[in-house]
Amino acid sequence: MGKPSPEDVQEVTTLITTFSPYVDGRRILWVDNEPSNNILERTTLTDWGIDVQTRRTTQEALTELRDKSDTPYDLVISDWFRGGKPEGKRLAELIHSEQIETPILFYFCAGDTSLFQSIVGEAQSLQAIGATSSPRELLRWTFAELVRAVLRDTKTSIGL
Repeated sequence: MGKPSPEDVQEVTTLITTFSPYVDGRRILWVDNEPSNNILERTTLTDWGIDVQTRRTTQEALTELRDKSDTPYDLVISDWFRGGKPEGKRLAELIHSEQIETPILFYFCAGDTSLFQSIVGEAQSLQAIGATSSPRELLRWTFAELVRAVLRDTKTSIGL
């Protein structure tokens, strides 16, 4: 999405210092038909020890999410538009209808402010964590969700 600002770098550094020991080994499925568009963000996450797998299509993502033999994903990050269609919306609808419990976050670039706001509203109605084009916000929400996943696992393992 672009080079991070100095403020983004500072906040990300603070996030890494504080939370990386807790999110090490967590899993993210990143769905984008152009994975090179977000290589900096994905590299940042993998540098923290997070396992980031990429898929290009909604069908590939669903196949991966349905696979119960593998360790489940803690988060799905998806582009909203793939191939000029709102495939991210379709993915969220299918995740919800199939009762897949993996949360979804949308990360995309929308040059038009009204289009962006419309997508944010749709993402909320789909019970997504959020929708953003900000690398800082993406990383903040990602860390928050991964920490929640750790807490869910901890509660389960200690019987809370």
